[in-house]
Amino acid sequence: MPTLVTALAGIVGSAVMLLVLEPTVGAVAAVVLLVAVLASRPYLARSEFLAACLHAGQEREAASIDTARPLRIARHFRITGGRRVALSDLEAKAYVGVGVVTAGLFALAFVHLAGESGTTAGHLYTVTSYLWTFAFGLDDLPQHLAQLGRLRELGTRIRPGLDADDDADED
Repeated sequence: MPTLVTALAGIVGSAVMLLVLEPTVGAVAAVVLLVAVLASRPYLARSEFLAACLHAGQEREAASIDTARPLRIARHFRITGGRRVALSDLEAKAYVGVGVVTAGLFALAFVHLAGESGTTAGHLYTVTSYLWTFAFGLDDLPQHLAQLGRLRELGTRIRPGLDADDDADED
């Protein structure tokens, strides 16, 4: 969670600074941020679903292996492997999307700044620095959301403060 909060602060802070320094670039960064926020909800839900499928299979792993039936064991690991690949593919698609969007944002910023008269090297450096902060924060977002999805899913399986012994005491 601390790295997620840090990434979000970097993204929002750099978008605000881009709005101040270069309103056009900052407005596009704000739109990108809005799209990222809107896309994060279905991404998180899909990540959570895939994590639930993976964890359910892992819970049955010992039982599958105990059967000592090669076909059942092979099927179990094929399914588990497929779920890991699905999680990885989901994250990879998010990284590609982030990469394409941030490359476009950099291109827009450089074309915009090249068209302005009086752009100094210092101003270009400052805008580029905030763009990098924005891009790095955005680039970390898929990983943080995937981790959050796994944690939320595990949280539904583990209910803090409730042990099997506690249930027996209530009877």
